[in-house]
Amino acid sequence: MLAGLFDLSLTLLGQSASYWAGELWTAREGAPHGMWLFNQHQLAFPLAFAGWIAVYCTAILLLPRGLARVGAVAVTVGHVGAGNSWLSYLAGYWFTIAADIAAAAMIVTALGKEESGWRNRTGTDASLAGRGAS
Repeated sequence: MLAGLFDLSLTLLGQSASYWAGELWTAREGAPHGMWLFNQHQLAFPLAFAGWIAVYCTAILLLPRGLARVGAVAVTVGHVGAGNSWLSYLAGYWFTIAADIAAAAMIVTALGKEESGWRNRTGTDASLAGRGAS
């Protein structure tokens, strides 16, 4: 979720003043579906993004453990990559290296906590007891 918010924040910061003034055709976005949303209304992209966050968080909770891990890492890597395209433009290349290191640390920490049974010890995993350990 943090990687998604990183991507969203930088994407919104990367929009020009003319876009926010109502000139929707001046939007800057690399993904065709994102560009379509930006061209509809200033709130379309952030609202759709909130829906996307809800969908992938729900999927991670409901999928079998192996698929959930792959999905979580794929979404994280994808959003960090997308955010880095903005970060390089807005702040410079070296900040993208820092973002990559931070993302790697978050992934390793999250997988380590999940592997060690952190969810079970904190009582947050009760609804997921039926998931396989794949």
